[in-house]
Amino acid sequence: MTVSGVDQILLIAGDRKIAGPFSNTLDVLDSGLLTDFPLRGVAVAGHPEGHPVANTAELTDAMMVKKIWAAENGIDMWVMTQFVFDHQTVTEWLERQHEVLSPLPVVVGLPGPVQLKTLIAYAAQCGVGSSAKVLKRRPGTARLLKAWKPDGVIGALAKYRTDNPDSMFKGIHIFPFGGIQRSADWLGQMSLG
Repeated sequence: MTVSGVDQILLIAGDRKIAGPFSNTLDVLDSGLLTDFPLRGVAVAGHPEGHPVANTAELTDAMMVKKIWAAENGIDMWVMTQFVFDHQTVTEWLERQHEVLSPLPVVVGLPGPVQLKTLIAYAAQCGVGSSAKVLKRRPGTARLLKAWKPDGVIGALAKYRTDNPDSMFKGIHIFPFGGIQRSADWLGQMSLG
């Protein structure tokens, strides 16, 4: 039995020092609340570009604790990354963090089709500035009126997955910043192509 049909959750802490009684996702895991419900899976955040308030050592230590918690509680866990615009940022992070991430599958977050101006605003809010620099390199102010589509990033990630079958990279998640219908239409066109 699940609560309202929910048997999987995504735990993200954001960049605030304290959100209610929990200062980070480890506090949620330590609380025992999640073991009171019949969860099948828990996703935790991955940060290919780093985190605004946690350094690499802190992120590594936290990931190790999360993996141990999942194993001890018999819960499937996977990593959902912050959204990125550049495949190289992700693939380099996957290679650097392979031992830390293993055996957790990694789902890479990508923004779906959206106007560049909107996407750059989301990037600034979510701390993915390094990848946003890729967008800003496009010449001319007219670029802000153009739309972003992740086609090229998906193609590069697919090639990476084929070339690196032992990678923790197992799939993608589309963030529908340009709207759910627009993302759904784009995904439909991708599957037909």
